[in-house]
Amino acid sequence: MNNPAINRAKSLYFAQPYSVDAIGFYFNDYDEYLKKSCALRDINGSQVEEFELLFIHGDPLECTLFEAVGVYQSNLKAYLELIDQADENDIIELIIADDAGYIIDLECIDFDIDVYPNTTLSDLTCACYLSTDKLFVASPYRLGPNVPLK
Repeated sequence: MNNPAINRAKSLYFAQPYSVDAIGFYFNDYDEYLKKSCALRDINGSQVEEFELLFIHGDPLECTLFEAVGVYQSNLKAYLELIDQADENDIIELIIADDAGYIIDLECIDFDIDVYPNTTLSDLTCACYLSTDKLFVASPYRLGPNVPLK
C-alpha cells in the first residue's frame, strides 16, 4: 500500500454464531471482536468459537472488498488492518484483481496493478508480454471521476 490512508468512518460488522444457542454481537475493530468473542457463551456456558462474519454498514468499497475476498475469522485481522492502512486506490485495485480472477491473500499483498480505462485485452497483449510481475487490467468502460486511478 503506497498511499496514506484516508480517514474514513469505521464500518460496522456483525459476528453471527453458528451455535443456535448464542446471540451474536456487533463490532467495529479487531480488539472489540476479540473481547466480545472471547466473552460470548452459549446457554450451556460453553465458549462460542465459530462465527459467520457480516458487513453491516460502512464504506461501499470496503463492503465490496469484504465480499470479494471472503472475510472469515482466519483473515479478519488482516482485512481490518488492510482497511486501516489502505486508501481508496488500493481497495479499488484489490477489487479489480479479484474480479479479474486473482485470489487475494490478505496476509501477503505484494503486487502492482495498472488500470487502463477504455481499452480491450487485445490492446494490452504487448504490455502483458513485457512484464511478468504486474497485473494489467483492461476496462471497456469509461471509469468515472469518482474512481481514482494511478
